[in-house]
Amino acid sequence: MNRFLFILLSLGLFLRASAQTFSEGGIVYTQLTDTTVSVTSNANGYTGVVTVPATVEHDGTVYAVRGIDDRAFQACTSLTSVILPEGLTTVGGYAFNQCSALNSVSLPSTLNEIGRYAFNQCTSLRRVALPRGITEIPQGLFYMCISLTNVTLPDGLTAVGRNGFSYCAALASLQLPASCTSLGYSPFNGCGFTKFEVPEGVTLIPAYCFSSCHQLANVTLPATVDSLASCAFQDCPQLTPVSLPASLRGLGKM
Repeated sequence: MNRFLFILLSLGLFLRASAQTFSEGGIVYTQLTDTTVSVTSNANGYTGVVTVPATVEHDGTVYAVRGIDDRAFQACTSLTSVILPEGLTTVGGYAFNQCSALNSVSLPSTLNEIGRYAFNQCTSLRRVALPRGITEIPQGLFYMCISLTNVTLPDGLTAVGRNGFSYCAALASLQLPASCTSLGYSPFNGCGFTKFEVPEGVTLIPAYCFSSCHQLANVTLPATVDSLASCAFQDCPQLTPVSLPASLRGLGKM
């Protein structure tokens, strides 16, 4: 084996082995620094209502809880509610992936980073309020959250990523802030919208943007839109004619 590669592998194994984890109050933590920790996965899973504390004491040291690890609560199908503390700044990718019974989550005002597919297939989740520190909806954040009816988005949000709200079939309305000017591939396909207003500043309506929005009857496009990608309104049987802006230069297959 290449000596350099061997050193890198050895270092990685050492770092993984040296990362301290401990359990307090039924929650497992990974030590980040001498004074901070993140919540990580529990071999026994998490059930019912979980309230993550702002601080946790272990072996005489008080740690501030700063994050939720990637996949920390993944597939905890008996988890019903999560309350995250002020001071927590990050929620990792797939953190609550496939938590099918999760119906309530409280996010702190200090949260400024959330990973892709964090709430993927949380099929019982009904309401979410994102704090001001979140500036974009990452890929697949609410993918197939079929019971989601209310989402509060913060001022300052700039983008909705690929499949951000795909198949949120119960989501009848969504108000994007004026700051949101970027839409990723297929961000709203399969949603339950009846009408939708695209914010001023958006230039591209991406492919499959509103595809299979079977209740969608009215869409308002701003004058800034200059491109309409393929299948943006595919399978929208209730949609009335959309007024296309004069600035439109590119028009894909409808």
